[in-house]
Amino acid sequence: MTDLRAVITDLDGTLLNDRGYVHPDDLKTLSKLREHGVRTLIATGRHPDLFRFYLPRLGPMDAVVACNGTLLYDPSRDAGEVLDQFTAGQLERLDRFCRREGLYFNYYTSASPYFCRRDPRLSADGRSVEMHKNFFIRSGIRSYEEWKGMPEEPVVKASIPTLLPEQMDRLRGEFGDLTLELYHSPCCVEMEPPDCGKGPGLKKAAQRLRFPLEKTLVIGDSSNDISMFRAAGFAAAPANVSPEAEPYIAYRGTDNNHAPITDIVRHFAPELLR
Repeated sequence: MTDLRAVITDLDGTLLNDRGYVHPDDLKTLSKLREHGVRTLIATGRHPDLFRFYLPRLGPMDAVVACNGTLLYDPSRDAGEVLDQFTAGQLERLDRFCRREGLYFNYYTSASPYFCRRDPRLSADGRSVEMHKNFFIRSGIRSYEEWKGMPEEPVVKASIPTLLPEQMDRLRGEFGDLTLELYHSPCCVEMEPPDCGKGPGLKKAAQRLRFPLEKTLVIGDSSNDISMFRAAGFAAAPANVSPEAEPYIAYRGTDNNHAPITDIVRHFAPELLR
């Protein structure tokens, strides 16, 4: 029996199945956890505009560590607290790199995600972004034609959706001072300010909500979850966990299509499901 005070789950590849939906058993498990007084949170690389529509189904989540730890979102107030942000110089460097390499980047401010008009996931009206197979998000995603300097709101995250392996190597060499989340299939990168990540974001959430990290279970599937695996007392993943993240977990549950949150909670604290 494990004395859990909080359960934090990643979204894509963990709580969400391959079609972008949540298993009914996992919805029941989240509800059961709250009945037992356990805090429930999400930790995701997404911006609130790209996950807000899920929240009514999930029930009253305590908080969301968003944009890979740079934004702490309060669902009850529909408001986000900026935990860190890029400087103008850092974004100018990124713009110069992308122009030189023939790439484009998307960026996320505290208020909205901005997708470059060249991003093939944008529909003709710039409002629909394909995030899963045949699954579309319809929200007010803004697009931009060309980077023209800092927007009014703080920029908390940037991403380069497609680049070649050799470009990724050059990016790593030039931006070692930033937090880089590298994905190799396909090659893409998410970028945050220095010393950011889900782990630091989780620590700040624990301070705000007053739950002990040593009694916290975190669940994720990818390399951007490693920092929160290290920060919490208990770490687990669905069966589809990436090779980079697997060494940091204590338990591997069912895959993201078969209610992994329920399986993992049953492993660590079965009494919470009664």
